Amino acid sequence: MLKYLLLLILFLESLSANKFYRTANTVTDKVNFLMWQDNDAATTVMLTHKEALEYCENLVLESYENWRLPTIKELELIVDKKK
Repeated sequence: MLKYLLLLILFLESLSANKFYRTANTVTDKVNFLMWQDNDAATTVMLTHKEALEYCENLVLESYENWRLPTIKELELIVDKKK
């Protein structure tokens, strides 16, 4: 029984390790099916909510043109609670 428990733990850890896929400009959460911008612009550009809405409407990144601001629930899903 302990052997199977250990295998299950290792399997679950491997799933969480592969949860995120990174490119030079984005991160994709393969479990929650979310993608977000992760480059210099994402960490340095400061916008009002209205400006952010317009920014997303005009953003073309990784061949996607349907960017939008995340909901509160989506933001909660991507927060690293270990930090």
